[in-house]
Amino acid sequence: MDSFSLPVARADRPKSPPDTPPPSPAHARPPQDQPSLPGAEKDAAGLPDLLLEVDNVSVDLGSGSSRSRILNRVSLQIRRGQTVGLVGESGSGKSTLAKTLIGDLVPTSGAIRFDGRETKDLKRAGLRRLRRKIQLIPQDPYSSLNPRRTIGQTLAEALDPLGANPRRHAADIAGWLEKVMLPAEAAHRYPHEFSGGQRQRIAIARALAVQPELIIADEITSALDVTTQADILNLLTDLRRDLNMTMLFISHNLAVVRHISDEVAVLYRGDLVESGGIETVYSSPSHPYTRRLLDSVPGGPGFDIEADVNGAPPAAEASEGDAS
Repeated sequence: MDSFSLPVARADRPKSPPDTPPPSPAHARPPQDQPSLPGAEKDAAGLPDLLLEVDNVSVDLGSGSSRSRILNRVSLQIRRGQTVGLVGESGSGKSTLAKTLIGDLVPTSGAIRFDGRETKDLKRAGLRRLRRKIQLIPQDPYSSLNPRRTIGQTLAEALDPLGANPRRHAADIAGWLEKVMLPAEAAHRYPHEFSGGQRQRIAIARALAVQPELIIADEITSALDVTTQADILNLLTDLRRDLNMTMLFISHNLAVVRHISDEVAVLYRGDLVESGGIETVYSSPSHPYTRRLLDSVPGGPGFDIEADVNGAPPAAEASEGDAS
């Protein structure tokens, strides 16, 4: 990892975060009993099956004179077992794409296919099934958990929305908590009793408990300090390996995206301006906006503390100046 990547220690990393006691051995479950996510099948070419395909998707919000285009003909693919990083500054359309993928927003044009099936015309029951197959982990670990529910109640509801009984699902709840390096006893506590990093672990456990086929992690480290970010990234790396997890990882931090992703896609003002393998894009970016984002990372080879990463990339700035 180069000099401007997020420092994430692996060799001497403790198995549990500093503010979390290790899981109690009395509640540890044997490996064969641990819950798991679906594995990655291979296609005829030897590549993992295509799970998600975003095909020329545009999204408009508002109506009449206030109508504006948020996403413009975005195309993206994610294969089973793969993590794709979606990067861009605030307002680029990253969260809009996430909401569109889970069915909260409807594309103005284009198609979204999940496991080979188009999602645009799904009815209410189909949307419910889709939202269990695609789980969104939200950005804010403080507001994403119901303060009136214990962690056990929250996970029980994820496991069984119609019969959310923590006692009935106690073994599964303990298993998922231990998967995210929290003790089984955490099930009896409330969100305010946990730190921000611990709450984000609980949000991850809640998403995984549904055993989805795709995880969308929307800026899940942005509200955390650097040390806790590293702990969460290490946890996600372990979960990817153990569960063969498929994930869309959304962030504005290129160092974070590089640590966790196989491929990267760059959004700029609703346009997907560049995508490709993580090392290819980071070592030889083809778009001026991608180069500018890389140069904005402290410690990077092109970092300039006085540079302005906001606004139009160099090529766009030049064309605007010529037009005027």
